[in-house]
Amino acid sequence: MSSHSESNAKKSKAGQDLKNELSEDFDKLKKQKIILDYKSNVNYTHAGCTYKKQYLINFVIETIDNKFILIEPSEKPKESIRFQIL
Repeated sequence: MSSHSESNAKKSKAGQDLKNELSEDFDKLKKQKIILDYKSNVNYTHAGCTYKKQYLINFVIETIDNKFILIEPSEKPKESIRFQIL
């Protein structure tokens, strides 16, 4: 396996590990009734576009007051975790 392939495999595993950790945390929050629900790997389209799967959101959290938080986790310190509340 080339060093480039090894690097990509490590990045992929790190990303999957982070998603798994976040899923476990969201499961706990749901059980404690701090959030209503969450979904992972949700595809959205931009308004007016015909593509069915244009933009992937890693997590969509529904809060107890029926708002939605969109989360894109990142292992990169500069990007950290980006989120948007709708």
